[in-house]
Amino acid sequence: MNRNKFINFMLSDVFTIYSPKVRFNANTVDFGGKYPYVARGSSSNGIRGYITENEAYLNPAKSLSFGQDTATVFYQPKAYFTGDKIKIMILKHHELNEKLALYFITAIKKAFSGFSWGQSSFNENIIKKTTITIPVIVSSNPNYNYTVNDIDWQYMEERITELEQERITELDTYLKITGLNDYELTEEDKKVLSVSSVIFKKFKLGDLFISSTGDVDLQKKDLNGKGEFLVNSGIENKGIKGKTDKQARIFPPNTITVDFFGNAYYRDFKYKMATHNHVFSLEGSVIKNKYIGLYLEACMSKFSLFFSFNDMATWTKLKKMEISLPVTPNGKPDFDYMEKYIRATEKLVIKDLVDWKNKVIKTTKEVINNDNNTEN
Repeated sequence: MNRNKFINFMLSDVFTIYSPKVRFNANTVDFGGKYPYVARGSSSNGIRGYITENEAYLNPAKSLSFGQDTATVFYQPKAYFTGDKIKIMILKHHELNEKLALYFITAIKKAFSGFSWGQSSFNENIIKKTTITIPVIVSSNPNYNYTVNDIDWQYMEERITELEQERITELDTYLKITGLNDYELTEEDKKVLSVSSVIFKKFKLGDLFISSTGDVDLQKKDLNGKGEFLVNSGIENKGIKGKTDKQARIFPPNTITVDFFGNAYYRDFKYKMATHNHVFSLEGSVIKNKYIGLYLEACMSKFSLFFSFNDMATWTKLKKMEISLPVTPNGKPDFDYMEKYIRATEKLVIKDLVDWKNKVIKTTKEVINNDNNTEN
């Protein structure tokens, strides 16, 4: 019997969706606490840091957090507090785990991919009524009316496991071809990562960068797969919507874009930009390479906590924002240190990937061996 039948269900049929009891302001909480603090950021599962507050206001573990402004959705395996404009999603008919969460997150992102930006697009009523496509166990009755009780949980987990194995194989091949499986830290790397002897200084963006914007209001209808990439608002694919050859200002590589939600991304390619976003280039010079660009991007990633569709990131606001950068003895930004720091951090990330890959491969081999012994 064919198991691969897919049915549309409203999110409210599959999940209980609600606002947290208390929303904690990122500007007033003390970080360094016990529980995850989930905000609208696009990295680290939305976790801004860790705080300790009244445990009565914790949101449940094994749930999804949904950012209303940009439809960012993450699996939260542990109990957590939230910031503003976050919805909590609890699976109704099954216990949520990491694999099921990954399947649902993909389905949810696909469902919201055609929506326009803004909180009005992602209010609670719209979220609840939005439909996602998920698998069900096929009935032999052609007139059968499928319900959430027929969801094929096993298929979803097996599909994610299958994709995971494919990615591991691709990762293993990629690391070998590029030589990135050599991730051992040198003594200099360790010294750079310790930051023990580094001096930091705060800089206003208006003192560091020159800001510019696009000259044509490029839209989705202008995409035709030709010309340069179009960068617009959002975190999906880092705001890259596609390609267009419509005549418009072309921005150079080695720049940073900031959209009206405050999402900041380094660009190492030429692109066109929608008019309501910003392009940042360093005052008096270019961003030397991707490592420095990624360091600056990381410093600016917190901006998304302070802006929304109703309070957009304008240059007037952004130029007053501050970031803390390492400096040379004369008080200038130490770009050499930034590059070394990101290179060393890259090694740590690769090590984590390799360790994870090896762990999964080992577990898979053990399962296969156990299955073979059982059959014999």
